[in-house]
Amino acid sequence: MATATFKSEAGELLPFPERIVAMNSAPPGFDPETDLPPGFLPFLMPLHEALTPRQAETHPDLRPVPHGVGQRTLAGTRAAVRTMIRYRNGALNGHGASLLDGYMEDLATDRIYRLMIAQRIKHSEKVEILGDDGKPVVHTPELVSRLFDEELDRLLADIPADANGEAARLREARRISEALILRGEFTPA
Repeated sequence: MATATFKSEAGELLPFPERIVAMNSAPPGFDPETDLPPGFLPFLMPLHEALTPRQAETHPDLRPVPHGVGQRTLAGTRAAVRTMIRYRNGALNGHGASLLDGYMEDLATDRIYRLMIAQRIKHSEKVEILGDDGKPVVHTPELVSRLFDEELDRLLADIPADANGEAARLREARRISEALILRGEFTPA
């Protein structure tokens, strides 16, 4: 009968999790049914299972997969504009944060996007931002204003006809969001 050693090289008893590892690497012929004290195996197996890595399929990664990360694009500016209008609309409706496209967006996101767009305007001659056709697009206040108009139109097209006052709040959210960028207001507000 082979026996497993649960002692370190110095002869000290291994801590319990390491004893489980020792059991997993027991010498050939080790039989936990007969080589462990009676009643020890039913106690050991749940702990062994808890410490054994599970297959990836049992815990799928449900986070959205980011696309185009690290690229500076007109689509990124457009998404920032759209998110700012939607967040500011939520703030006008009394919400501190809003679930937008699977992400919780709050004042910090709004501020980050304001800064991002302002920097794209300020450094438009030095930093290349690609358009949908892959060609550089210079970000000017006029371009940003046009993007705000286009994204507002898309948002207005998505609201139901009976949405009481929603269109007016979206227009106000758009006005405030663009004004904060053009006036250079980047502190939380």
